[in-house]
Amino acid sequence: EHNAKTFSITELKKADAVSAQKGHYAQTTGKVELAVGQTLFGIWTGGAIADIADPDEQDSQIVVSFMALGGITGLSLGLGIGEKHAITTGQAMAVNYAETWGFANGALALAFFDPNSERVFFTTLLGGSVVGLFSGIGIAGRYEPYPGQVAMTVSGAVWSSALTALMMGVINPQFEYSQQVYASAYFASLNLGTLVFSQLAKSKPMSRARVRMMDVSGILGGLTGAAIGFVTKDGINSQNVEDRYFLSTITLGTIIGLASGIYLTEDYDVGTNENSASMLPFISKGAHTTDPYVIGLQGSF
Repeated sequence: EHNAKTFSITELKKADAVSAQKGHYAQTTGKVELAVGQTLFGIWTGGAIADIADPDEQDSQIVVSFMALGGITGLSLGLGIGEKHAITTGQAMAVNYAETWGFANGALALAFFDPNSERVFFTTLLGGSVVGLFSGIGIAGRYEPYPGQVAMTVSGAVWSSALTALMMGVINPQFEYSQQVYASAYFASLNLGTLVFSQLAKSKPMSRARVRMMDVSGILGGLTGAAIGFVTKDGINSQNVEDRYFLSTITLGTIIGLASGIYLTEDYDVGTNENSASMLPFISKGAHTTDPYVIGLQGSF
């Protein structure tokens, strides 16, 4: 008899927290995840500060020095905070994504308002990143997201933006939109995707492994749609209609691929006492597992 158990979100969060405190594979995962993200953030911040301080006379030696200082600072803070507070993998991922989210929103604000100032350009991007950083810290501390939840949130935001771009192409194959329309559309899709999919992940347990499989399904679906579009578009006389048809096949293929990935991985996060294998053999060493940490971080098949 096949004895299966689906782990709850509470169990996944608890497993992530426990593994960050014990001598487990994931003891350093959250700390390293945070350290890598903050190193990159520090490098970007250092370069931005150098450009903001003197946008007209950019000395490459000063910019590189600031970037190096920022990277070292970010690495030190990431490792220090991760060690002191036993940061979980999910919390580290949330902080790192929030920084990227803030940067992206800053970039979209620049695209909408189109300021003619390099100082305003870097200040806006840096300001968005900093807002994202503190938002991520607040979310990580209050909600303690587990890795699969963050992965689904990121995936949802990316696919929402990608499908928005494709749909804009289907409506207007020449992409004859103003910069403000582009910025508004991507702003809405990015933030709605982030909000909606973070809520979905709160209601249904999700592993990073399953999210990756859904992402792969979406990519393959889009490529299949493109291949079908290439093969079947012959005979269309209008370039405008041909472009619309081609973008439509990509869009439809992507949607079908994502839907198929969601359906086919329905039991991906089910732990079993038999006929189950971890996605990371070096964690489980090939053993069958009902460990919610293994399932929660990597999924099973």
